[in-house]
Amino acid sequence: MINENLWNDEELDREEYEFLPLDNIGTPSFFRVNDWQEYEELSFRNQSGNLFTRTYLKTSNGLLPLSSIRLRRQLKVFADNNEKRELSIQRWCEGSDTRSTVYKVELHKGVVVVKKKAPKQIRTKSK
Repeated sequence: MINENLWNDEELDREEYEFLPLDNIGTPSFFRVNDWQEYEELSFRNQSGNLFTRTYLKTSNGLLPLSSIRLRRQLKVFADNNEKRELSIQRWCEGSDTRSTVYKVELHKGVVVVKKKAPKQIRTKSK
């Protein structure tokens, strides 16, 4: 027999969120920010069951947590200029202590390959 309270959980109605993938070994993630003033505050429960709230910036590839002052300092330069081009972010962290986390945010300048067209061959008229 199924308990009706099982299906009345408010967590089941909650919207699913996609987060910008970041690892701790410096693999770059690429994203764009359409509106630097568009962010969300989300609340979650930690492993102990305590509620905590974080602010997340909306990006083209998911939500980016803004809990680190180091990260916000890196992003501020781009936010002040209202940068719309693609950015890359890298994160390095040793062990489980996130207080030593280092971020690097850069404007991503992709490689542009330009192919030259072959010159037209001039045909000579045969006599």
